[in-house]
Amino acid sequence: MQGYLVAGNGKIRNLGRRPRCPRRRLEQHLGKKGYLVAGNGKIRNLGRRPRCPRRRLEQHLEKKISTLLLISLSGAFRGGDNRLRSISKTFSSLWACESSCISGAIIRLHDLFLSKPEAVPADCSDPRWRWFKGCLGALDGTYVSVTVGNEDKPRYRTRKGQISTNVLGVCDRHCNFSYVLAGWEGSAADSRVLRDAIRRPHGLKVPRGKYYLCDNGYANSEGFLTPFKGVRYHLKEWGPNNARPQNKEELFNLRHSKARNAIERAFGILKMRWGILRSPSFYPIRVQNRIIMACFLINNFIRKEMPIDPIEEQLDAMPPQNGAMLEEAPDEFVEQVESSPQWQEARNALAESMWLQYINNN
Repeated sequence: MQGYLVAGNGKIRNLGRRPRCPRRRLEQHLGKKGYLVAGNGKIRNLGRRPRCPRRRLEQHLEKKISTLLLISLSGAFRGGDNRLRSISKTFSSLWACESSCISGAIIRLHDLFLSKPEAVPADCSDPRWRWFKGCLGALDGTYVSVTVGNEDKPRYRTRKGQISTNVLGVCDRHCNFSYVLAGWEGSAADSRVLRDAIRRPHGLKVPRGKYYLCDNGYANSEGFLTPFKGVRYHLKEWGPNNARPQNKEELFNLRHSKARNAIERAFGILKMRWGILRSPSFYPIRVQNRIIMACFLINNFIRKEMPIDPIEEQLDAMPPQNGAMLEEAPDEFVEQVESSPQWQEARNALAESMWLQYINNN
């Protein structure tokens, strides 16, 4: 054998080269990777300096948020193709944990993303809002399709038979959301969801003397102003070929509808931006609710950072639909949502003042 020697005891020895020291072999291996073993045994990185921990954290968060945006914007796995549906179900368990962690982190920053509502001032010049002094914005519920187990489907089934969750959204005059409550079943009435939001410790706060515009799915009570029932209301009912307002109730409903349309517009922008809100996903319901809330918050962030929202421009280019689709607060807040004679009188007085001014100007 070349370079080898068989000793008397039968062992084979290598005469060509001596076996290298294990420490030396380790040093040579690390040297190829750009490291150096110092005399005290510590290993130093010679190839590149360690990155700043802050930058590593920023890159980590960028990857996480990008993942959530990809999940929310993409509708590929929710199409009609059964093969794609099976792929989505296979990967949903893998994405669920990731999505829950990302959306949970975004929700914890809700104070930074939610807008701070400001009451309509006395000198407001906006033709839609100048009639509603002290108004903070508008609110309504919207259905978002979800996937739940068979035992929960009756609770999540809406009046139209869809499996959805009822999400309460509150927006300011500029269509930015100031409060969101997700998680209620689709069978829950809007008024019930609003009562829950009012009673929560960190729920919806309406200062005394201020109010939001609502539709007739809610009670006309302190803090929540609804239109007159049995009177023309939706914007499609006030087309160019229809008669002008004939009394104070119709005039009030017309102006109420124009202003309250802000919440319908906000919902339209939200669902046009996020594909995951237009069709059900296959995540656990808890994760689905978190993703819904995260979409609301990121939508606010996008609108804040973009002076011109391309989604809003697309909405403006669409043919008009009916109106239904389309400071420090004081210590006292509204604590219940119940109809009251005082609030009925306040609505009548506001309608009367609108009508008198309308008559004088025409």
